[in-house]
Amino acid sequence: MSRRFTELKIPATFIESPGDCMAGHMAALEQFSNTAEQTAIVIEDDVMLRCDYASHIGMITAAFHGAKLDVLMLSYLWPFPARYDIQGSWMPELFPQKITPIAFFGYPDDIWGTQMYMLTRTHAQSVLAGYGPQTGYSERAKS
Repeated sequence: MSRRFTELKIPATFIESPGDCMAGHMAALEQFSNTAEQTAIVIEDDVMLRCDYASHIGMITAAFHGAKLDVLMLSYLWPFPARYDIQGSWMPELFPQKITPIAFFGYPDDIWGTQMYMLTRTHAQSVLAGYGPQTGYSERAKS
């Protein structure tokens, strides 16, 4: 992963996971929450980045802040293509038109995955307060 970021000339901080997947995310959120940065992108080491990722991240970040989001999934585990015309459990449309070449979609409640996401420092602190090591959540979830 670090080689890919170097090739794309993307500045990044890499965190060695202290254990399982959740522990790695908690470590990343902990490190981020102790910075002055307002947003971060957490990426698992097996994510394949678009080769033009670096040229789009500014636009994605601006849209993230413009919509006043707390978290934005940048990848997902969902066996169907994303569509604009889904209703029902999908969240209200935050972005009225497609932003070329990137499109933003709402998602159903049962989508899952933390492979790659952008979040605010405030939201990272909230996640840590609810699920961090001090809560014992990770240990309870393993049972």
